Amino acid sequence: MTNNSRNSRIKAIRAPSLDSQYVEMLVVSGLEIVDQVVSAYGEKYWICKPSTTSGNHIRGYKISWVTSDRRVHCTNAPILQLVLKSNRWQVRSVDAVGDMGPADFVSEFDNPNDAVNDIIQFFLGDPSRMAQKEACIKKLEK
Repeated sequence: MTNNSRNSRIKAIRAPSLDSQYVEMLVVSGLEIVDQVVSAYGEKYWICKPSTTSGNHIRGYKISWVTSDRRVHCTNAPILQLVLKSNRWQVRSVDAVGDMGPADFVSEFDNPNDAVNDIIQFFLGDPSRMAQKEACIKKLEK
């Protein structure tokens, strides 16, 4: 990815409380903010690891996401939510319906740096949380 391309992707994201340095951390890591909602209840960003970015993934897992600007994103890993609510940053991965599943998690942080690092670790670092997600999906498929 060229610097111009990366810079235009960073500038395109309007994140009122998420400093551009954190957006850049995600983009430089090969991750994408695929959508966002800012409301009176807080801010929410959906973050994915494109299938073209190496890292943790689930074998046979494929999701396509079409954003409001009609860009299509393909991923081979669950999409995470980064949420700012009541001055706390949350990283959410909730895939079960009705309640939290055994591999679902909501992690809270005091600052965006720790939250963004948690997201990068989920997708590109220690594979244990992704392995838990994969085991739950494979169990449901049986």
